[in-house]
Amino acid sequence: MVKLNTKYGESGLNIIAFPCNQFMFQEPQAAPAIKRSASKLGFDGEGFFVMEKVCVQGKDISPVFAFLRATTDVEITWNFGAYFLVDRNGTVQGFPKVSPKALTERIEYLVKMEPPASAM
Repeated sequence: MVKLNTKYGESGLNIIAFPCNQFMFQEPQAAPAIKRSASKLGFDGEGFFVMEKVCVQGKDISPVFAFLRATTDVEITWNFGAYFLVDRNGTVQGFPKVSPKALTERIEYLVKMEPPASAM
């Protein structure tokens, strides 16, 4: 992810990470500790955002994931188990069970899109 951010960040790619503890309790730390760990690994900075812990499914699902899941057929089954790309027009595309590297071609296409007229 850091490599993608480095390569495409200036072209408009923003990566947003949402820690979640719903899958075998893989992320038990509090949000500040998660952000410190992420920062040490290069996952925090310009164009790369680590958000607060969220629920990605169930009755306490965050509004962001309720939206993402309602607009795609992606089922999230594990931490780092799904990636969502949102283009400049707000269209959501989901990619379950792929590596970030597998998204490179799609990201290249999306960062070349013209921004919507309302953004100019």
